[in-house]
Amino acid sequence: MIYPGRLRFALAIALGAFVFSLQANSQVADCPKAPAHIHIESGDYSSRPGITFQLKHFAATLVPLGKTAPLCLKHMTVVSHAEIFVSNEGLTSLFDEKLAGADSKIKDFKVQNGEGKVTLNGKITKIIPIEFTIQGPVTTDGSLIILRAEKIKADGIPIKALLQVVGDHLSSVLKVQNVKGIEVRENDLTFSPEQIAHLRGYIQAVESSPTGLLLRFGKSPAGHHSTSRTLRTVSK
Repeated sequence: MIYPGRLRFALAIALGAFVFSLQANSQVADCPKAPAHIHIESGDYSSRPGITFQLKHFAATLVPLGKTAPLCLKHMTVVSHAEIFVSNEGLTSLFDEKLAGADSKIKDFKVQNGEGKVTLNGKITKIIPIEFTIQGPVTTDGSLIILRAEKIKADGIPIKALLQVVGDHLSSVLKVQNVKGIEVRENDLTFSPEQIAHLRGYIQAVESSPTGLLLRFGKSPAGHHSTSRTLRTVSK
């Protein structure tokens, strides 16, 4: 037998829990009132195990991607100035994770930085796996990270076709909101931090060394546009 008093008590508890849940959800979905500012003199940021970014002199503003949820809860990181370093292992882990979660023809992908150059290795799976190597200096036009393919090796695949396959497959697993973050331009593979990682800012220099890749962000020169094709090769 259910007594009226107990029923009312149970209903009150259930109603209270429901209201609390609504309040909690509304708080989670609340949009920030203003962009947030970040200053990190020195520290590490790890988005997931095995992928760590070392930050120095980092100053940025987190700008919401929209005015309403859920876009307002996602941000574009607009960098004023910073040094961002990621190791070879971190870069390889980042690509491995993306490629493993997609139906990609690229396997065993590896990123290896050297003095002023970057080497990409992997396999393209067809009837017989084809190993490939793409190597060249890393450059920037202020907005993009650009790998100029000076040395390409792959048995049975024309150079242009190899670049297109690698570029298309990397782009397909890294794209954000159906926007390509990696493109092929002549003999270049271009990487857009803004489209891949919501990281916007003027890239003053890209430095490749045997330990990894360093991006230097700073104030853009007068007249700079993101579509600039003026390339600068920087070696450490």
